[in-house]
Amino acid sequence: EVNAKIANASLSQETENKTIKSEHVVRVIGGNITTYKDEPEWIKSLDDFRTWKIIEYDEICPIFDLLDSKLRKEVLEALGQRILA
Repeated sequence: EVNAKIANASLSQETENKTIKSEHVVRVIGGNITTYKDEPEWIKSLDDFRTWKIIEYDEICPIFDLLDSKLRKEVLEALGQRILA
């Protein structure tokens, strides 16, 4: 299940002979960005994971941290320190 939301709004208000205009910019991240005005179509475009975009990174750790210490040491010796940094 995908939960996604896009919004776009425009507001114009006249107050004491002054016009106040406000526009909201839509920033679409991932999916087929050409379909963002058709929300159901854009949400459907998220079914294809290849159109997803990374929105943030949190607690990045090297994939080599998943190895046990002995195997990690062997990788370090074979490939060098720069690969583990």
